[in-house]
Amino acid sequence: MASRELQTNADRVNDIADNLVNKYLNSGYMGLIDSEHFYIRSAKKNIERLIGKIDTSEDAILYSSAMGMVYAAQGRFSQAKVEYNKVIKLVPKFGDHFSNYNTVLMGAGDFGVAKADLEEYFSNGGNDFELLLNLFSSSCWDLDFASFEKHYESVRGKDVLIPSVKGALEFHYQRIDQWDSLRDDLSSIGISISLYSEFYKLLNVFHDKHLYGALIIRFEIDNDEDQCLVVDVYSHISNSEALKLTSEFESYMVKYAIANNKRELLSKFLLFFKDISTRHEEDSSYIYLSSDSLGG
Repeated sequence: MASRELQTNADRVNDIADNLVNKYLNSGYMGLIDSEHFYIRSAKKNIERLIGKIDTSEDAILYSSAMGMVYAAQGRFSQAKVEYNKVIKLVPKFGDHFSNYNTVLMGAGDFGVAKADLEEYFSNGGNDFELLLNLFSSSCWDLDFASFEKHYESVRGKDVLIPSVKGALEFHYQRIDQWDSLRDDLSSIGISISLYSEFYKLLNVFHDKHLYGALIIRFEIDNDEDQCLVVDVYSHISNSEALKLTSEFESYMVKYAIANNKRELLSKFLLFFKDISTRHEEDSSYIYLSSDSLGG
């Protein structure tokens, strides 16, 4: 019987990083992040122990990539970005690590950079079509879906997408008209695209720091005296956790608005985190309905 090859330190580091991706970053798990969870702390310590002395650029790439995944699993995307910036300096920009790097950029709030990179990637024949989901997410930041529509439509009728990715992309594609309506209606309540983009960035950075899973969002315009955008964010959390996150986000936005002289953020956006089990079935079909559709 052939002898079994022993794992190298590099193999073990890769295994730890892959397990983190499967368990926390690339799974269907949604809910509150516990950045001090034993499994994550143990993974970080084991990576640090196994990598040993960094002698080669390959070692440095391996270490920084694995540590970037640890920080992302902890919701610490600023630290993850630092590690992936080290990786990108040592490997081709659109190489094997590009997908993780791009996701980390969005988690850190760098939507402009992430979107520009994706547009360049697909315009030059990139064929990791799962990254079309990133392109959609980055398009929600500036409400400009032209590049997403262009690149998705180029493969929409082809047998190049796995069913789960195809389903998610088609779901988003079918609702672009709602996002377009939101963009058109924002000016009616005094919200510019740049102000909306600033709010969307704040929301995403906060969300990815505290919650696993994709951002599940719904918008409504309050066209009464206050004239603001009401934003509901759904996740697998309890009602008490939802109330706590809502309060923490309000404090987070107040501090940001005061520090950056953007007090209009406080008068134009009203956000609530909610337990996804409280969402009515019919609500899952829309992101935003115009005030006319809502009877406003």
